Amino acid sequence: MPSLQPHGAKLANLRRALGLTQLELAVRSGVSERTIRNAERGNPLKRSFLEFIADGLGVPVTEIIIPCAEVDLHLRWKRHVERLTAGLKRVAEQHDSSDLYDLAHRDITMQIETHLPNFSAGAILRGEYRGIEGVQQFVENGYRFWEVCGDGDYYVEAPTGGGDVVVMRGGQQVRLDDGRQQWMQFLYVFQFEQERLLRMDEYLAPGHGRPAATPLILSSDQAQERRFESVAGGISDPEQMSRSHC
Repeated sequence: MPSLQPHGAKLANLRRALGLTQLELAVRSGVSERTIRNAERGNPLKRSFLEFIADGLGVPVTEIIIPCAEVDLHLRWKRHVERLTAGLKRVAEQHDSSDLYDLAHRDITMQIETHLPNFSAGAILRGEYRGIEGVQQFVENGYRFWEVCGDGDYYVEAPTGGGDVVVMRGGQQVRLDDGRQQWMQFLYVFQFEQERLLRMDEYLAPGHGRPAATPLILSSDQAQERRFESVAGGISDPEQMSRSHC
């Protein structure tokens, strides 16, 4: 990972404003006192160290670094991820696709490939979609696809990529033509242009269930918990809660 140049004087001022010594900030940030000294001298440091220091100061990392192209790319990628994640969650949990429509470039292209044997439902999604009308058709086909697949488990891993490219991986349990349940793995590659989603490629293939110790941003378990919390959160009487589940 490339090193970034901290804004030494600003960092020192923020530390003093909190009434901290260099050692106290080091302990609070989980780095060495020498790292704090180097940062306040403006010596280049790895981004991860600067993020630890920023957390210790209670400010965004952008507050203590001198802007550069690498930082701009990372921040742009984070914006793409945040908007995509919010849109996908609304689709999965509320069947609301408005965020995705707002995100799409007017010349968007979406290409879907399926490689799952004994799974004719893949034909519902397979193909190419163009423009806003194509997005609407893809969303409609997606809802049909989920209905055919059944109410199985699913998960979406934490995104990867950088700049204007976001990569998302995940999986879903689907019902094959012979009635058996099978994990399907999916891969999304999103490409942005000027804050708009210009292209999406999706690949569906046989999977092997949820990976162990992998950060998830979305799963069927999380969705069920949120639905339960939304119901339980409006019930203050335990007897009323008991009646609501009878």
